[in-house]
Amino acid sequence: MGLPKLPPKTASNAEINRAFVARAKEVGYLVALREFDSLATPKEFEATFHFIYKELSKSAELGKRHAQHVLAVLTRMDMAAKHGAIARVTSHDPTSEVYTFYGQFYEDLTPMIGWIASLLEVYIRMLFYVQPDAVPERIQQLAQGLTREFQGMKAGVKVPGAEAFKSLLELP
Repeated sequence: MGLPKLPPKTASNAEINRAFVARAKEVGYLVALREFDSLATPKEFEATFHFIYKELSKSAELGKRHAQHVLAVLTRMDMAAKHGAIARVTSHDPTSEVYTFYGQFYEDLTPMIGWIASLLEVYIRMLFYVQPDAVPERIQQLAQGLTREFQGMKAGVKVPGAEAFKSLLELP
């Protein structure tokens, strides 16, 4: 890939900023910052460095909040499943307890995937800051792992998660 042709030192800050952002979207913000180091004063470099890490920190905080929502949904689902596992059910009557637990469990599937998707969005945003060219591959690897897992379920074969998602367990 090589170093980009940097704007001349006489370029305006706006031109340098546009070139920096364009380059950052290709190689990541920290790599672009290193490449543009010669065009920034030490104070500008430090401010940009701090900005990048503040953005990553915001994403991490958002991810932690999303993870708490995932945990809350899983806790509700676990409780519904545990109650269902010990409930005394003697008929297929739709008003019986069995349908209450099923309903509670089933209704939480939607918020669960919503929060998981939000958490994945945070991951993609963080990866974009660090290594944007890896984002499409990671999305593809996730889809492939989920497909392998689903195909294994349909075939009645237990596909170990580490095997289904092996490519995701390695750094991009």
